[in-house]
Amino acid sequence: MYYKKWLSAEAFGRKLHGLYVMALNKYWMDDLYEKVITNKFFLNGVFVGFQLFDTYVVDGAVNGMAKLASGLGRGLRALQTGQLQTYAVAIGVGVIAIVAIFLLAMGAR
Repeated sequence: MYYKKWLSAEAFGRKLHGLYVMALNKYWMDDLYEKVITNKFFLNGVFVGFQLFDTYVVDGAVNGMAKLASGLGRGLRALQTGQLQTYAVAIGVGVIAIVAIFLLAMGAR
């Protein structure tokens, strides 16, 4: 139609203005995709859910483990006094506990 010059684009646009505008705007599919699918569904929906999951679950787990390790470190710091007598008592208590468990286990047979 355009190659043979049966109808010019301007004449076609004037006679079928609504169809011409709809075809020119590609049935508004780009606008639909950008405004509805990209902005509303992904940016304001799915990605907000991912961000909340990352903030509260992933970061919460990492921060919780860091607080746990820090608390354990503070607690274990009190055990390291540098006094040899304290370490010897702890080793003695440990040996006695092992022997007691062994004797109880042997007696249960």
